[in-house]
Amino acid sequence: MIKSVVKEFLNSHDKILNGEFDEEIIELSDASRVRKVFKELAHIIFESKEILKREYAGGRAIDGLLSMFVDAVTSENYKDSRTAEGKLFLLISDNYRDIMNKFPYESEDGEPSVYDKLLLVTDFICGMTDTYALELYKNLSGINL
Repeated sequence: MIKSVVKEFLNSHDKILNGEFDEEIIELSDASRVRKVFKELAHIIFESKEILKREYAGGRAIDGLLSMFVDAVTSENYKDSRTAEGKLFLLISDNYRDIMNKFPYESEDGEPSVYDKLLLVTDFICGMTDTYALELYKNLSGINL
């Protein structure tokens, strides 16, 4: 498909640069039929009940993790390991916490800003594999221990 699109791009190069090209290159390329089949296949695959359940469950896991960790890092107790918030904060990778502390974007009274704390959470969660995120959510929610 890539070779076909590149070939069509080269064929239409002058029209593209002159602003006279208003098509989808792939639709004009030799790969147009392959794309059509992939689109049809995608509808079949992504409307599968099993896939829909997994997408929904994954979304719930991400929402849950974000909620837990955002609540933890925005709490005044996030540095106290005896509190629930402190325990969650310590579950965040040392590397991410060190970066936030050493290189904060903003600082408020010597503390990382709320923005930095939220960035810490999003970086941590975005760095997770799907499997790890789901397992961590199950563990923290008490579904699996």
